[in-house]
Amino acid sequence: MYKSNKLEQLVDPALNKTSFSEQEMDRFLRVGLICVQQKCGLRPYMSTTIKMMSDEVDIRNLQISDPGLITNIMDVKIGNRRSRSSSFTKMSSPRLQRS
Repeated sequence: MYKSNKLEQLVDPALNKTSFSEQEMDRFLRVGLICVQQKCGLRPYMSTTIKMMSDEVDIRNLQISDPGLITNIMDVKIGNRRSRSSSFTKMSSPRLQRS
């Protein structure tokens, strides 16, 4: 829909009767697509995203690349999971010497 310039067709028809303008819906959908681009480096910071949504940043001419798609959930890597060892080394406390 983005490539064929028909983003408005993605909007739930029930929302068209609310107080959203067509420009707002288009902007919000574009921001959503910008945030899910396949290359993480192309995704905006949250502070920039908020500015995009409030129309402080012009996104009309911004090129949006293809979104990242998950074809198999088993291929998703969740960080670097390390097993934490709960073993503690015992420290010997110095004995008080009586004089």
